[in-house]
Amino acid sequence: MLIALGVLNLIPAVAVVRPSMFERLYAVRADTPELRIVLRHRAVLLGCIGAALIAAAIERTWLWPAVIFAVVSKVVFLAVYALEGRPVGPLRRVALADVVALVGVTLVIVSR
Repeated sequence: MLIALGVLNLIPAVAVVRPSMFERLYAVRADTPELRIVLRHRAVLLGCIGAALIAAAIERTWLWPAVIFAVVSKVVFLAVYALEGRPVGPLRRVALADVVALVGVTLVIVSR
């Protein structure tokens, strides 16, 4: 479960080196340097969370820090998404993926 959750977070990290993925992932054209910086930063942070979750699958001492970072990331995105009126389109898919990830994290915690 931790590896699957890690991979889910690593997918957007590819956009750090391939900014064209932002349009496919979020339906956002990263056509300004400012937007590319913000989106690449998001991609790096998600990559760090993904790597931490995969590391937690191998080394159990990483479990709680990885889970806490993942939960905070998902909950904050969902809160901001809700505050913005739950936009439709690709961001709805991102929100759904975060809900699924939270369920997965909950299963990891409960099974511990």
